Amino acid sequence: MGVGLRREWQGATVILGRITAGHSFARSSLFGNMLLERALQPGRDRLDVLTTLGWRRRLGPAHVGIEAVGEDLEGLWEAEEAEGGAKIFLGPSIQLAPSGHAWSASLCGGPILYATRTDRTSPAARPLEATGNGFTVRAAVAYSF
Repeated sequence: MGVGLRREWQGATVILGRITAGHSFARSSLFGNMLLERALQPGRDRLDVLTTLGWRRRLGPAHVGIEAVGEDLEGLWEAEEAEGGAKIFLGPSIQLAPSGHAWSASLCGGPILYATRTDRTSPAARPLEATGNGFTVRAAVAYSF
């Protein structure tokens, strides 16, 4: 669990609350994350709800799995959600993390679907940044010092 503040590029101050949970098994792991955001700016939602959920299984030096991202999920119960509606991403992922090395690389892709729609928009920064149903590919390279 954690709390914090974020100052966005557009000037909004956002209060953050995060809850994470997970469990590692012998060859796989399951982790989830829920981020609650409260923007202190007119025209934004009273509360934004973003979630991630992932499962992965080790296969040699790689992990394969599935990831899900839920963005602006308050749109499922608020008809006037300010960022255009609730969005859901679901797709397969692969991560290469060789033992004894400090680097890793990951690749994930899949559809982004709007679960609900509103005509409202705001300048809130969102990881999915979708304006309609579509497809995304996400890649990352990391190095641990």
